[in-house]
Amino acid sequence: MPFNVWCLKCERHIAKGVRFNAEKKAVGSYYSTKIWSFKMRCPSCSNEIEVQTDPKITDYVVKEGARKKVETYSAEDAGVIELQDPEEKAKREGEWRVESCRVGVFYLACP
Repeated sequence: MPFNVWCLKCERHIAKGVRFNAEKKAVGSYYSTKIWSFKMRCPSCSNEIEVQTDPKITDYVVKEGARKKVETYSAEDAGVIELQDPEEKAKREGEWRVESCRVGVFYLACP
C-alpha cells in the first residue's frame, strides 16, 4: 500500500508499505502515460479495495473500499530551513558550491 488507509467495511487500519497480491490493470491514459488500477482485498474482511494512479497530480487515488489518511507536513515539522529572501538563497548556494568542490586535501575545479 503506498499510503495509510482504513477499510470502509471493518475500519481496520492498513499501514503504508504493506504488500498485497493485487490485480493490476491498465484503465486509461493521461497523454502518453498509462493509468493503472490495483485491486486488492482487506486482510480482515475481504472487502475489495481499488487504488489508481493519477499521473496528472503524480499520486495514487483510492477509488473504492477504503479511505486515505490525509497527512500534511510543514517545513517546521520536517526541520527544513525555508529561504524566502533571494539574496540569502544565493549566498547559501554559493557556500554549498565551495564546500562541495572540496575533496580531501585537493580542490576540484568548480564553475
